[in-house]
Amino acid sequence: MRIEDYWNDGFSYYVEFQILRGGQSIRIKKLIITLEELSKEEVEEKIFEKFSCVKKVYIIDEFEYALIEKLDRCP
Repeated sequence: MRIEDYWNDGFSYYVEFQILRGGQSIRIKKLIITLEELSKEEVEEKIFEKFSCVKKVYIIDEFEYALIEKLDRCP
């Protein structure tokens, strides 16, 4: 049994960004994990594309390599 049998390689990014919700400014702090390595510009594009009402991105840090569990593996 190998790691690749149960896990995919991933990349994690620590991000902080501001959204506007109900007239309030909220700072979001998250760890985003992707299956492909992205540049900081690509991560920022995804934040604006995938989250609602983003006003500003403060931080994008490449964090660590990650393992993502394969959910479609049949025994």
